[in-house]
Amino acid sequence: GDTRFPDEKNILVGYGYTKGHDEPAAANQLGYEVFKRMMEPFGYNVHQVRYDTQFSFHFDYILGFCAPGVATSPKGAFLDGIPEPLKDWDFIWLDRDETAIHGAGNLVPLGPDSSGKHRVLVPAKTPRVAEEIEKRGVRAIPVEVELGARNGGGIRCASLVTNRDD
Repeated sequence: GDTRFPDEKNILVGYGYTKGHDEPAAANQLGYEVFKRMMEPFGYNVHQVRYDTQFSFHFDYILGFCAPGVATSPKGAFLDGIPEPLKDWDFIWLDRDETAIHGAGNLVPLGPDSSGKHRVLVPAKTPRVAEEIEKRGVRAIPVEVELGARNGGGIRCASLVTNRDD
């Protein structure tokens, strides 16, 4: 499954399940166990996050980070409720079209600008999501990704996610 780093000590590993199936459709238990054994000695807590694949097979469509403490996710996607490291986060709940068609969970947080305001790249065809992000004090920067989203990719998929100090 895809991984997400909500902070400097936790790693979330997506585990997608399809209704009516006992085995995950978008994950591998052995891979998770190996990854967990590799990361825990470095001080990380590794968490499995079970989600419903009706929204997407990709965890980075299910959980989009906007800024520390602010995220997007389709309503009802988490099968076991909000993951523990995100319990206090402010969620912008997405509908099925915003997620599956436009990739509104597949975001790229850019961090703060020189004034300290956080910024995030969002799909241009999700104005409601951009408006909700702005209400939370984060600058939403629309990017045209319709073709990528229709083909199963999005902003995060099409970019190299990097950690920058400048």
